[in-house]
Amino acid sequence: MISKHSNWLIRIAWIVLMPVIFYYANMVSPLRQIDRSNFLIIIVLFLIVANMPIKINDATLSFIFGISILVFLSYGLVAELLISQLAYTILYIRLSITKKTLFRMPLNSMMFALCSISSALLYYLVGGKMNLLGLRKY
Repeated sequence: MISKHSNWLIRIAWIVLMPVIFYYANMVSPLRQIDRSNFLIIIVLFLIVANMPIKINDATLSFIFGISILVFLSYGLVAELLISQLAYTILYIRLSITKKTLFRMPLNSMMFALCSISSALLYYLVGGKMNLLGLRKY
C-alpha cells in the first residue's frame, strides 16, 4: 500500500497528464473520419478481450495490446488511445480492484498511454506509414 500523499499525487498527475497526452496524440495523428461498422466491431472485440483476463499466480495477463496494434495501424493513435483506455477501465472493473489498490488504475492508465505515444513516435521515426483502413473512399 502507498501513502495517502502518493495516492493524491498519482491522481493529480493523471488529471493533468491525460488531457495533455490526448492533445499531443491528436496533434501527431489526428482522428479522421472512420467507418463506424468496422470500428464498432473492433470495440466489441476489445471489450470481449478485456473481460477475459488470464490470471497466473498473482499476475494478470490480457491481450489488449495485440488489438491496440490493429487499431493504431488502421485508425491512428487517438483511436488507439481511446479504445485501449476504455478496455483497461473495463479490465480493472473486472479484476475488482480494492480501495487499497485503486491507485493502480490511474498509474497504469498513464503508463499505457505513454507507452502508446512513444511506440507511435518510434513507428513514425523509422518511416512507418498509416494504412488508414477506417477511411471511407467517396
